Amino acid sequence: MTKTIATRSLVVEREMPHPPEKIWRAITQSPLIDEWLMKNDFQPIVGHRFNFRVTPMPHWNGVTDCEVLVVENPMSDSPIAGMLRAMRRRGD
Repeated sequence: MTKTIATRSLVVEREMPHPPEKIWRAITQSPLIDEWLMKNDFQPIVGHRFNFRVTPMPHWNGVTDCEVLVVENPMSDSPIAGMLRAMRRRGD
């Protein structure tokens, strides 16, 4: 018998008054992620498995396991990078 694992997506949209380069650092550098989100061992490398860690609580060990699926630098020619550049122009 094959076991099916349910997956969920989480989408968070925010407008930030910062240049794409600053946002890129904040979401790709582990020490900076630690400052605004939680402890982690993130590396912006496709396939890298990492986790977010907080203080355990009842019924949860405080660890969220993750894997990097895509890395698209905002200074590249990717569609996401184009959106970041467009948001920057709109906010300037």
